[in-house]
Amino acid sequence: MLIIGFALVAVPAAIGLITSAVSVSTLADRSEQAVYGAMVETRAGRRLAEAITVLERNARQFAILDDREYLGTYRQNRRLLEEALRELRELDAGEQVKSPVASVASIEDGIYAALSDPATTSTSRRAAIERFAALHELAESVAQAGAQRIDSEVESLRTTARKVRRMAFSQLLALLPVIAFLVVGFTVLIARPIRDLDRAIRQLGRGHLSEPVRIDGPDDLADLGQRLDWMRRELIGLEQDKNHFLREIAHALKTPLTALRDGAELMQERSLGRLSPEQREVAEIMQRNALELQRLIEGLLQYGQAQFGRTALEPVATALPDLVEQSLSSHELALRAKLLQTKVTVDPVRIRADAKKLKTILDNLVSNAIKYSPSGACVRVTAHYMDGQLMIEVADEGPGIAEEERERIFDPFVQGRAVASGPVPGSGIGLSIAREHVLAHGGTIELSDAEPGACFRVRLPVEPA
Repeated sequence: MLIIGFALVAVPAAIGLITSAVSVSTLADRSEQAVYGAMVETRAGRRLAEAITVLERNARQFAILDDREYLGTYRQNRRLLEEALRELRELDAGEQVKSPVASVASIEDGIYAALSDPATTSTSRRAAIERFAALHELAESVAQAGAQRIDSEVESLRTTARKVRRMAFSQLLALLPVIAFLVVGFTVLIARPIRDLDRAIRQLGRGHLSEPVRIDGPDDLADLGQRLDWMRRELIGLEQDKNHFLREIAHALKTPLTALRDGAELMQERSLGRLSPEQREVAEIMQRNALELQRLIEGLLQYGQAQFGRTALEPVATALPDLVEQSLSSHELALRAKLLQTKVTVDPVRIRADAKKLKTILDNLVSNAIKYSPSGACVRVTAHYMDGQLMIEVADEGPGIAEEERERIFDPFVQGRAVASGPVPGSGIGLSIAREHVLAHGGTIELSDAEPGACFRVRLPVEPA
């Protein structure tokens, strides 16, 4: 289809170019013929004038000296005149050339006859020689006729060139609308499926795999759309395999981890007897790391459930201020540990939303802000509801997120740059879980500019309760 489109656009242009090329070639051939004819005619006219001059000199020498050797020279030089006359006769010239040529031949024959006749008197010879003046006039008329013919040919070529130029310009004016129509038509025909392809590729790049890829347009672009849809289905299969693996490995680790944690707790509670200080320290390390490992495993399970249940919402009536307060209360110890202040602005409204997923979004954003905030900083939480849109902002005063990391910050297991004291501990899936829950609500989550620190903005379409 694309090849046919390009061919249809190229054919009118090719026709115009070929027509112009043929016209220019014809004009060039005529110009070449005119130049060659003018050159031959000019050369023949010059040779005619030179031959007449030579013959006149020979005739006068013979008349004055009465030496027949000069008559022989005259007879030999007549060949020059005959060659010039033959060239002029062979030209495709008009009567302005043919008539003087015939007169020159006739007059010269009479002069030669008078000179070569022994009975001719000297007076008759001088009279014959005087007729060379008429030959010079005829030669001049031949030259003038040639010049006029050249001027006429030049003017004819100019007229033809103007006609060719006008014809080419007219063809161009006639072809431009056709070419423009074809170009615009095929651009519109191709642009829409290309935009659809671009949107589909961007959706796949963002991990949005639920919408099938359908491209309506030329066959080659439609085939490309089918290949993209095949890739989408393959990615869905890989994503499901990955989530299944995460769930299986998380469940497999929970049982031995529970035993390890319970054992450490029993040791700390002295259920197994008194412990030395070194043993108590080891038991505390075991319990602390067991709890951290349990938190990571629960995060993996939560991420898998978030992806698996992206469309499974359980909307209930929820008071927005209570939801924000519950989230901040669950992080009270972490806030106190880093001496962080909070600035909360929440609209006193009730909404219908999945309270569990909404609280998870808040928990993960607040947890992320606490991790990256320096000691004594402020964490700002804002929640506004207007015209069916809930907007939540969580901002910190940490180091912020580098420009090159912004596009991948919501990908699983990706963490932002390190703070001054070293990397921030965490699984790197908190923001990924928040994004999955936001997408489940049909909303958006983005990283907006904040100075200092980072600010995450969530927009959710929810109904009032």
